[in-house]
Amino acid sequence: MEKTSPGRNDAVSDVPRGLKIPKVVVKFPDQMELRYTDNLEKTLAYPGFKDAWAQMQRKYPGITMNRHFTTVKPETIRELMAKAQHVNSRYTPSNLLNYFSIEVPPGTDPEELRASLQSLRMFDTAYVDYGPEIPPLVNDADDPRSPNQGYLDPAPDGIDARHAFARMDNAHGGGINFVDMEQGWNLGHEDLPAGITLISGVNMAWFAHGTSVLGEVSSVDNTLGCVGIAPGCTTRVVSEWRTAATFNSAEAILSAASVMNPGDVLLLEAQKTLPGTTFLPVEVLQAEFDAIQLTTALGIVVVEAAGNGGNDLDTINVPGVGFVLNRSHADFRDSGAIMVGASSSAAPHTRLGFSNFGSRIDCYAWGQNVDTLSTDG
Repeated sequence: MEKTSPGRNDAVSDVPRGLKIPKVVVKFPDQMELRYTDNLEKTLAYPGFKDAWAQMQRKYPGITMNRHFTTVKPETIRELMAKAQHVNSRYTPSNLLNYFSIEVPPGTDPEELRASLQSLRMFDTAYVDYGPEIPPLVNDADDPRSPNQGYLDPAPDGIDARHAFARMDNAHGGGINFVDMEQGWNLGHEDLPAGITLISGVNMAWFAHGTSVLGEVSSVDNTLGCVGIAPGCTTRVVSEWRTAATFNSAEAILSAASVMNPGDVLLLEAQKTLPGTTFLPVEVLQAEFDAIQLTTALGIVVVEAAGNGGNDLDTINVPGVGFVLNRSHADFRDSGAIMVGASSSAAPHTRLGFSNFGSRIDCYAWGQNVDTLSTDG
């Protein structure tokens, strides 16, 4: 089944009501050795912490400091950090086991809680993760199928995958593992390879979007529908929804990295919100940045959506860390991910108005007329 969908972030969310609960993510300094356990406040021996936390609990009853990473084992995270250092001597790992989360109580301003926590002066960072956002959407075209997949055509129109199919051995992605990080998929679609596995998390929401993305890469070379750019790759997925009620993009990235090899490809089809600015690349959040940087240090290719907010990323001042997406600014930091914006399908491929832009963007891809798979909700 194929259908036309909007190319902007104006669709109604299919995330169930009540699940989008913001949390404040905090990180202790790297050099601190902590027990990675829930309710950390009960055991944390930090000068002045006990009295300061008691004041916080009087102001925000019921708050507690829990592990930010719960489904990836601490020993696995340590192994990944050590392996990345061995593979890439220039990589200095951030201590991912010093991240903790505090759920925002109902009726509390998330930014007020963040500011209160930051005032304790014990964290390297404190920021609000507002929860799941609509994925970066594209415009699906209608019938016919393969002849309408112009992105497979020669440059300057497309990436000339058809030339590779016809003239190069193993140019269909064979031997490569591809992982798509999103919120949901129809893994039983008739034009997808059988046996696509979910690495971790819950197949939860935005099924049409996830199915469309898999179709672009992995559609089977058969007599149905489309053909993927790399139909011979081994395809897996990982969900930002860790359980039916918890959401953590950084943990999904770590979970995927733990079962991938150098040269494999991890696609991040997600975006994040900061106060006053919507639909930014996921690496604007510190834990997500650290997880991506660890993954690329391991030799895994990470492709990251730039986001659909129409923002100039060079001007985005991320609270606490600055202009980290501006390559000419002293604050710039490089996660190693390939960041991709959205362009028109017709040459010379001008930027579409909804696409973020700026010096951090590495390249562009079609953001309209993308003929691919879809599914009902």
